[in-house]
Order: sequence, then structure tokens, then C-alpha cells
Amino acid sequence: MNITVETELGEISVDKKYFAQKIMSVLMQIRWRGKFLPANNRPKLLSEDKKPSFESFADVLELSKFDDGIHIAIPLIADFGMPLRSNTSDLIRDIYLEFGKMKMPITKITVHIVGVKSKQVAPRNIKFTVNRK
Repeated sequence: MNITVETELGEISVDKKYFAQKIMSVLMQIRWRGKFLPANNRPKLLSEDKKPSFESFADVLELSKFDDGIHIAIPLIADFGMPLRSNTSDLIRDIYLEFGKMKMPITKITVHIVGVKSKQVAPRNIKFTVNRK
């Protein structure tokens, strides 16, 4: 699925892989490496080597275009033992900053924690959302 974005140069079509690549670049930063892992909408890791392909990650991202901008829903598995609310809030802020460099009109990011990983993945269904206008 492509998202059409209005710029001062006209309309451009952006593929879901672009969004997946930008989000993965944030997840692979030293600060977040191993704390949040890409997952599908069930509590299952996309890849055991902690680095799934952009195509598989793009398949599970939910992108929606509205009048106010683009909304993104990201399914992730969190590492056991960390405070979810504060870390997820910081992760969303970092994702906004990453898209802000490219001036993408992202207005809502939802991180859906589908599981918590310790020795195995325990299913969870926790959503954190931050709106920007």
C-alpha cells in the first residue's frame, strides 16, 4: 500500500517499506536494541535474529491516511522488566523525530505491545498512542 503525501513540489507516493525502514532504524538504535522487537499482530516475533526484513515488517504495519495526516500502528514485543509506559512514550517520540527529519505529516502513532519476552513470549494487548497536531 502506498500513501500519497502533499509537498511543496506536488504529490509523492510513499511505499509502506519506507515507513518500515524508518521505524526499524529507530528500533536498531543502541538505546532501543533488544528492548522492542518487531512482531506480527499475534505475539510472534517476525524474525528470531532480531532483524526482520523491511518487507515483512511493512506487511504488519497499519498505515491510514486521514485529513489531519498519517496514522501508524506498530505491533511490537517488549523486553521483560522494563517500565512500558515511559519507554514506549520515549520510543514514540524518537519515531516522531525520525519522521520529522523528512517532514512527513505523521499525526498519530500507536504502539501495540502484543507480547512481553522473557524466556518465552507472553501474550499482552496493550496500546500506547500519542497524537500530534
